[in-house]
Amino acid sequence: MLARGYYVILHILRCCLLICIAVALSCLLPGCSHRNEETLVISASSSMRLALLEMMKSYKPKSSNVEIIFHFGGSGSLAQQIIKGTPTDIFISSYLGPMEELKEHGLLIKSWPRPLCRNRLVLVTWEGNKLIHSFNDLAKTDVESIAVAGNQCSGGGYYAHQLLKKLGLLEKIESKLIYAKDAVQAITYLNRGHVDACITFASAAHAYPHLEIVTEAPRTETAPILFTTAILKGAAPLAETADFALFLLSPEAQEIFKKHGFQPLKQTL
Repeated sequence: MLARGYYVILHILRCCLLICIAVALSCLLPGCSHRNEETLVISASSSMRLALLEMMKSYKPKSSNVEIIFHFGGSGSLAQQIIKGTPTDIFISSYLGPMEELKEHGLLIKSWPRPLCRNRLVLVTWEGNKLIHSFNDLAKTDVESIAVAGNQCSGGGYYAHQLLKKLGLLEKIESKLIYAKDAVQAITYLNRGHVDACITFASAAHAYPHLEIVTEAPRTETAPILFTTAILKGAAPLAETADFALFLLSPEAQEIFKKHGFQPLKQTL
């Protein structure tokens, strides 16, 4: 009797295990629901954080049941997470590279991405710093450390490296560069006194008015700094996703971008 009971229990455990494996494998299949359909997930460049959070004060979802969740980070890093399966409905990138990667992987719906707003690259230091008046001053011996976002993970880093190469400065100051995960963290290093200067987006510097913008990068020395947005395939709920994506392009949203140091699309470079 004991032996028979043992085999019955073993059979039940095997059945339970097979059911668990079947459920786990089904969630790996395309189209498996990996989140509540009443949740709208937006992965956005960290430079967008303050502007997007302000927009939430005025944006009214089509459905009151929809919860909007933001994931902020470097655009390159966010794109890699999406490619690996991180649930995302809308992606906002600070440069074209990550968006092109998602497009190549067939993850964007037709007619997207679309231009969202523009930005500028600036050199920032602490107020009253008499050592730094231009990008060339970064090569001075007394300038010991410069914060910049990583080239592979953030638009701020991508454009900064492009600029430094064009100006012939990258090799001269490479040993001084302190890498941050994104443009916002780069200026945080400067604000905390960890570095002498920072190369970042104007929108990031806008949040620190006590710091001094020394100069703006010549627009001929980098690719146009254009932020773009896209809806991803499988976005759910689709109606609410499209509604918010189009709201980002509205005059109301463009004014909020302008307030936070971005350049609305109606302004030319």
